[in-house]
Amino acid sequence: MHRTSAFNRLAAHANFTRGGFTLVELLIVITIISVLLLLTVQVVGTALTYSREAATQATIRKIQGMLSSRAEALHRLIQRPNFVESTPEYQIAGLFLGLPANLNLQKILAIKLLERKYFPQRQQEVLDTVTMGTYFGAGSPQPKISNAPFGTVSSSEILYDFLTQLNVLGDQALGADAFSPSEVRDLDLDGLPEFVDAWGQPLRFYRWPTRLFRSSPPVSWVGVTDAKTGILSSDVANARSLISGLIPVPSTSINDPDNQPDDPIRRGLARDPVDPLRRCAAIPNFESTTIFANPPMLPADVGPYVFHTPITYHLLTVISAGQDGDLGLYEPDDTANFGHLAAVRDPNAMTDNITYLNVRAGGK
Repeated sequence: MHRTSAFNRLAAHANFTRGGFTLVELLIVITIISVLLLLTVQVVGTALTYSREAATQATIRKIQGMLSSRAEALHRLIQRPNFVESTPEYQIAGLFLGLPANLNLQKILAIKLLERKYFPQRQQEVLDTVTMGTYFGAGSPQPKISNAPFGTVSSSEILYDFLTQLNVLGDQALGADAFSPSEVRDLDLDGLPEFVDAWGQPLRFYRWPTRLFRSSPPVSWVGVTDAKTGILSSDVANARSLISGLIPVPSTSINDPDNQPDDPIRRGLARDPVDPLRRCAAIPNFESTTIFANPPMLPADVGPYVFHTPITYHLLTVISAGQDGDLGLYEPDDTANFGHLAAVRDPNAMTDNITYLNVRAGGK
């Protein structure tokens, strides 16, 4: 009888002790839950990042489609006999070059002036178009941009205005309803909407991003050839980080100046699509901010006219700074640091940039 009671008490005690968790078991459970939560947060964060990248890519592709449509319209007009020669820009180019002017170079310069007018990047360019429109009886003014306080308008605001408000080159503006509220905001509350990425940061527009592809132009262009491009390996790396599928040109057997093997991409980057025969290189300091300042017989408040690096590839480019918000390039209105030509400020910051040619830098 006593043995049975003792056994029952031992069994009850054993059952009682097995009914709870030890401290070690609780710590193990807490650790497992913490790991699962961490993994969930990482998965959700990664999914959110990719979702924002995809949304930004979609916005940029939409913008690029509109830019491409206008660029093709301009190209068709340029191909018409005597179209360029009949434009005010051709007259301006003649004034820039002086007489007697090289007619081939005058036409190329006029085409670049047309690109500058129909794809403005800086507020000064819009103001020049308004002034020259009055002076020559032609032009495509953007009153919201030209009437804004000088120096307060971003390239994204200009891009939004001329794509959605102006009917030019036979290409109809789509209007503000072509973009969703998540794609367009007025970040500085100045009444000028701008394109933004999925992180709410403004997109940047570069018309001639030549300094992205040629960071150190030579003092003299005489020795620049297909075999001696002057394009550095770091320039190629920067180009490939943002733009995939660059078009190479036929190979040669001579190495490039930084002792790297001859690279067909370098030859592609050393070609101006508008000036394949390199005529603009004959103009000293072609990318200078003063070479065409206050040209004779033009209004004193015009310019300075700013062009781009000669013998260098360029294409209309819209860029998002990506998740970190650091573009890695100088701003499009920064002529002092060649930001208007997309000069590189920090290549490491470009790794998560997004363009219309790749979802993430490096074509990922």
